[in-house]
Amino acid sequence: MYNGRMDAVALRRQVERAVARGDLPFFVNATAGTTVLGAFDPVDAIADVCADHGLWLHVDGAWGGPLALFCKDVCNVSGLHRADSLSVSAHKLLGVPLQCSFLLVRAGLGVMRDALGLGAQYLFHGDEDDVGDATLGCGRRPDAIKLWLAWRYYGTRHFRARLMAARARARALAAAVAARPACATGVWRLVAAPQSTCVCFWFVPGARAGGPPQPWWGRATALLCRHVNAAGHVLIDYAAVDLPGGALPAFFRVPLNSPHVSSRTLEAVLDAIEAAAEALAGDLELLRRADGPPGDGPPREAPSPPSLP
Repeated sequence: MYNGRMDAVALRRQVERAVARGDLPFFVNATAGTTVLGAFDPVDAIADVCADHGLWLHVDGAWGGPLALFCKDVCNVSGLHRADSLSVSAHKLLGVPLQCSFLLVRAGLGVMRDALGLGAQYLFHGDEDDVGDATLGCGRRPDAIKLWLAWRYYGTRHFRARLMAARARARALAAAVAARPACATGVWRLVAAPQSTCVCFWFVPGARAGGPPQPWWGRATALLCRHVNAAGHVLIDYAAVDLPGGALPAFFRVPLNSPHVSSRTLEAVLDAIEAAAEALAGDLELLRRADGPPGDGPPREAPSPPSLP
């Protein structure tokens, strides 16, 4: 399985090569909860590379940052305290109203003022409480009050419980996909074990899903997804991941967040995909034959995914 995490050994090798060429690497962007797979980079190992070469380490925690902050004991996240900066979007996993994102900088506002400050004397007069000269834009909405109010009202235990429940639902869905038996229309296959609250999987039409992922799986996923969404009972989405040797074919991506999602909802999603596969059996077979191995029948033109009504 592909885990979607940065390879700290490869990072060190690339930094050393850049230095040897006379380049000046200065910044590394790690991720706590990648957008598609929800993967957590090995921040501790990455921080070692940054420390050895004097690089600024930023951690993008827009999606998974709250898990690292409130549930680090169960999410296998270490080293976040070594980052030079961290960004988190509280309007995502914490459920704070849009838009609410924040940036934490270890060195404080001074480094931000040095980098971004324009010194506009008609606005700023050196007051330590005035942070406008340390941001990209001095005029903005008071987004921080949304997080403050939510935290004040619900408390830390509520945030942790919300996140733990989302994590538990993700694990339950992944387990259901892995344990779901093959049916007449196809078999189930996880892309990767969920590291946060994103569950990614294929439904492979036909009885065979051994070996590496095949390109036609992605086209089948798009076809199935559009059929399920057109029915109007559930709405799902799909995504792909680029790899050094090529891209993984598109797969279903289910990010778990809302506390109102139940196990019955998740079972309904899987049932809807199987029902779509049964309804589209002929088109899916054309896709498989168009991209299948020798002996699967003569190549035929694959159908295009239908447009939503």
